[in-house]
Amino acid sequence: MQIFFLIIIKFFDILLLPFKDLPPLVGLSFIALVTGFLAVFIFKHVSNQKALKEIMNRIKIHFAEIILYKDDFCQILLAQKEILKNNFSYFIRTIKPAIPIVAIVLLILSQMNIRYSFSPVPPGEPLTVKLSVRDNPGIETREDVKMLPPFGIKILTPAFHSSETGQIEWRIKGNWTGVYDLVFKIGPNSYQKRVLIGPPAEPFSPHLGKEGFVEKVFNPLEELLPIDSPIVAIDLDYQSRSFNLGIFDWSLHWLVAFLVIAIAFGLVFRRLLKVS
Repeated sequence: MQIFFLIIIKFFDILLLPFKDLPPLVGLSFIALVTGFLAVFIFKHVSNQKALKEIMNRIKIHFAEIILYKDDFCQILLAQKEILKNNFSYFIRTIKPAIPIVAIVLLILSQMNIRYSFSPVPPGEPLTVKLSVRDNPGIETREDVKMLPPFGIKILTPAFHSSETGQIEWRIKGNWTGVYDLVFKIGPNSYQKRVLIGPPAEPFSPHLGKEGFVEKVFNPLEELLPIDSPIVAIDLDYQSRSFNLGIFDWSLHWLVAFLVIAIAFGLVFRRLLKVS
């Protein structure tokens, strides 16, 4: 699975290469455009467009009945019943094309998450590292839990142990721009978490969890923590990124901005491709 995700990451690296020196919103908008087109294209060629068009025509006819027989309560109820029945039939017929669309959109969101979700800290700025550990007699005093920083990373504060949250926190800073591997040692075992200092020159993730499909989808960059690891998660306190859309100066989370742009392009492509 790791090889598959590495191929996907490299593919998106190449796809977004022309937008490397442009504002992040440009690259995000381009991928949203591609997503909108792919969703409409797949829906058109996987769904039964003839059947969907017939259902839509029947719904329009029953809406016309409501207007035409507005004084006939029984006829209105019958028309509403038919509208509901046809809406349900339309929904059932959209399940099949929705499956590949959802799968592709999840892969795209995975790549957008590691590129546009957070802003890395610049060199010299502090960053909080949080280590969540499960109950384990061997690390009850936390004396066996150590963070070994690589060259270029400096620990600013000693480990702070919270018995309430089960977390261990450090404050670190990077001296130079780059990608570093923090090593956490618990007894004879060691675990790694990637940290990015400086401009977002490459994908990165602030969270590292245990092995699992969902965890892998949203952090395809790194080897996940083993299931039997005493470490539950490793988190880096990066600042969440938001985007301003248009003249309204709305500050939106990257996911909201992405979905708004993708849906807008999808509606445009739906008309151009004449999709029911």
